[in-house]
Amino acid sequence: MDAIAVMDNLIFMGVKMGKNGGIFRSDDEGDSWTRISTKEMGSSTYALAVSESTLYACAGGNVFRSDDKGDSWIHVSKGMPDRASAALVAISADTVFVSTKHQKPRRIIKSDFSASTVFVPTFEGSIFRTTDAGNSWVEANTGIMHSSVVDLEVLGNRIYAFTGNRLFFSVNGGETWERIENSQKPFIFRFSGISALNGKLYVGATRFGDKSRGGAVGGVFQLDEQSNTLIEVKTDREIYAIECMHIVGTTFYVGTQGQGVFLWNEGWDSWLNLGLEEKEINEISVDKTNVYAKTQQDEIYRLENHQAPWELIKEDTEAHRWFAQSRKIEDRRFVLSKKVGLMRSEDGGNTWTQLNAGLEKVLSNLHELINPHELIATVEIDDTGFYIGTSQNEIFKWNHKDERWEQLGSLSRPVQSLAVLNGVLYAGTGAGVFRIQIEK
Repeated sequence: MDAIAVMDNLIFMGVKMGKNGGIFRSDDEGDSWTRISTKEMGSSTYALAVSESTLYACAGGNVFRSDDKGDSWIHVSKGMPDRASAALVAISADTVFVSTKHQKPRRIIKSDFSASTVFVPTFEGSIFRTTDAGNSWVEANTGIMHSSVVDLEVLGNRIYAFTGNRLFFSVNGGETWERIENSQKPFIFRFSGISALNGKLYVGATRFGDKSRGGAVGGVFQLDEQSNTLIEVKTDREIYAIECMHIVGTTFYVGTQGQGVFLWNEGWDSWLNLGLEEKEINEISVDKTNVYAKTQQDEIYRLENHQAPWELIKEDTEAHRWFAQSRKIEDRRFVLSKKVGLMRSEDGGNTWTQLNAGLEKVLSNLHELINPHELIATVEIDDTGFYIGTSQNEIFKWNHKDERWEQLGSLSRPVQSLAVLNGVLYAGTGAGVFRIQIEK
């Protein structure tokens, strides 16, 4: 028995009995039972809920409604992922919440960078709500709790949250979130690089479908704010396994896992491959005419004037400054890097001073990390100041007056992304998005 519900003198039960399972009803306190589920509902029932004279069922991966005590059923899953339903609660005959769990593929590419790709099933969940008896559903994930938020981006009055395979936006400072849909259902998307250009949001992504629909294909997508959907930027070449994206002016740089680094300009019909095939590129930065690419193995390569060959840089501490945000204050220049932390130069960049005051306790935990480079998980420079999120669940703000880091607080999970909007600092973590007033 997976589910049970009661309506007046009727008992409803969801029973797992192989192909003979389904939903059963009893009107004599369980002495006898009648199977009332249909073939469409399958043999697996995950949840039942009753409100007044309406019965809801999560069965066969979908949601069904009955208004006649189970004699007939209406399929009411429009707007939810296929095979989605996992549990439900009926607040009234019209208002119902459903928690979902659906399978998604996760890509694994062999270490020899061959063309062989393996997809393994994983699961993700969400919460949907209907207020019209299941005729329509909307996601109800205020705060996006229990989602791992890997990146945050601010554009205009919106804040965007990226969970790896879903995109959300909020127009009210994170009070509520809405999901951004893709325009090519039923594909499942994996998002990687995110960047803004000229008031538009671009996303590097790989979409997954079955072989008849093209398998796994990558590309760059632009957000249409009017419809809240992603529209693919069409070129004559598909790019697979996108890991990162960097935009300078109107030029896009895309790093991939095993295909190389690609260059594209708005209006171009095709991508230009800059090389570094068979490398896992997870960060790209551009300084004037030089392109810097960092690999999964923490190697850094430099390409001058977009002309091959790439040069492997041995002094990676110096080069890591390019994978940083920077700001010039009066005659001093500050750079903030996830690997190096905050550095200051007062002679135009000839010499640098590392600024770690206030991070002593954090730095003392270095020996406990498998990868010391993960100590500082994310950085953010905004008009309000410099911020660091650590893999030890802490957030720090730089105090310019005292020249030291001050802790803003700690969270229950490592901080994966930071963003500032209207005096509020937002933190994306493995448990959702959190916020704090900066002055507090």
